[in-house]
Amino acid sequence: EAQAQKAPIERLLDKYAKFYTPVALGLGGLLWWISGDPLRAITMLIVFCPCVMVLATPTALVASIGNAALRGSLVKKGASVEALSRVDTVAFDKTGTVTRGQPRLIEVIALNGIAEGDLLRLAASAEKFSEHPLGRAVVAGAHERGLEVPDPDRFSTLAGLGVEATVGGQTVVLARRSLLLERGLAISAAAEQRMLELEQRGRGVLPVAFAGELAGLLVVEDTLRPEARGAVADLTAMGIRTVLVTGDNRPTAERIAAELGITDVHAEVLPQEKVAIVRRLQAGGRSVAFVGDGVNDGPALAAADVGIAMGLAGTDVAIETAEIALLSDDLAKLPHLLLLSRRALRAIKQNVIFSLAVLTGAVVLTFIGILTPVTGALLHELSSIPVIMNSARLIS
Repeated sequence: EAQAQKAPIERLLDKYAKFYTPVALGLGGLLWWISGDPLRAITMLIVFCPCVMVLATPTALVASIGNAALRGSLVKKGASVEALSRVDTVAFDKTGTVTRGQPRLIEVIALNGIAEGDLLRLAASAEKFSEHPLGRAVVAGAHERGLEVPDPDRFSTLAGLGVEATVGGQTVVLARRSLLLERGLAISAAAEQRMLELEQRGRGVLPVAFAGELAGLLVVEDTLRPEARGAVADLTAMGIRTVLVTGDNRPTAERIAAELGITDVHAEVLPQEKVAIVRRLQAGGRSVAFVGDGVNDGPALAAADVGIAMGLAGTDVAIETAEIALLSDDLAKLPHLLLLSRRALRAIKQNVIFSLAVLTGAVVLTFIGILTPVTGALLHELSSIPVIMNSARLIS
């Protein structure tokens, strides 16, 4: 696949390849007609062979992909290297990307007279088949408290909003409060105030509803990845704009962004809204890399100029959709990847310029009769060595 999906600069060279052979044959015939020496015409065909030009791009791409692999980053195709070299904006998802993606359930707040254990058991059952980190935190919290978590009778994901399940004949919904309000569930002023207080402290709050009313709140907490702050600082120093895009509440998003040093924050967004944010940045002339880990990030990963997935915490959908996977989930690899891609593009341009210079020089030397078929062949083969050596520098 990496060979089939060529980089744009390589496709540009292919575009002009159809003129290459007629020009070579024409120059060989012209030289034969002018000099009357068929050996000089043969020399022209030898030195015009495009081996150096053909090596210029793929050697640099393979070397840079190898460099990334040695450091735990999987680059799926050569075109991604060139696209990454032009990136000037990196948009991050929050949960599982800049945070560890391993939130813990720290508090269960039961409302309307329901017991905390019953509330948590119903919520964990509803989240049992969820792939979202918050859902897994709820299930883990129930197991830690020694609760049995039965399979739900029915389960469905509300994309970007939460989950809905039938447990013991009752419909249980864990979702954003906006969805609960849309469905006509009343949220008391006291519950609203409690949620606001928790969110201002940077906690995640999952409202739980069943029997047509708000039954309680589950409070979760996640922590930043230790390398995230340094990665954002390095990207900023490189002149890269950083953006935080998350479905979480605004107070939590702004707290995380402040810790990272990110000022551009988009909170409480749905999966399709993440795509719209990426499109707006692109419409403003930005080349965007999106870094995410979840199913909800798949559309944004596909829409971005370069999609980068977390390899360990990431879902199969995210990893399959993205062009690059950070196999160790180390965000510190991002600045390295951007610098590597820029080095690769410089090496490609140097290789192409060198190839054109060698070709021009060889043609001139052949026209004036200095090169013979043997010396022409030697020049042709030896000129490949500097290109290969220049590309090989990218491996280290």
